[in-house]
Amino acid sequence: MAEIFASDERMPAEERLDAYANMYFFRLRDVLAEDFERTAAALGEARWHNLVTDYLLAHPPTRWSLRWAGEALPGFLREHTYGVWRPWLPDVAALEWARPFAEVCEAWAPEGPDETEAAEEAARKAVELLLKWRSGLRSTLYGAP
Repeated sequence: MAEIFASDERMPAEERLDAYANMYFFRLRDVLAEDFERTAAALGEARWHNLVTDYLLAHPPTRWSLRWAGEALPGFLREHTYGVWRPWLPDVAALEWARPFAEVCEAWAPEGPDETEAAEEAARKAVELLLKWRSGLRSTLYGAP
């Protein structure tokens, strides 16, 4: 490791690498908390931290943009202990993940029939997800269909 990472009088190479690794994790955790604000709030700080740790071990980012870091979180949460503990939480996460895409679709001005069809399909999927989420939440909270 010494040939790749430099040590100095303030910090050995191993500690320096740990510091960067920790900063990267905390940056990812914070980005995910912005994308999944209500999910993070429902879990609380400690559980959110644990969920993100488990999630990133199973699904490390594969794209250069952090925008996509949470792409698999709603599905992961369905199988995770916290999703089983709060069965409505994966649907909240799915809605939070879909919302920015629906907003983009709304603001997007299609330039032809192919783009119009793609925008309509994306909007349909967002509405279906919203209705599914509302129905599931109503059922969970009130025992009603």
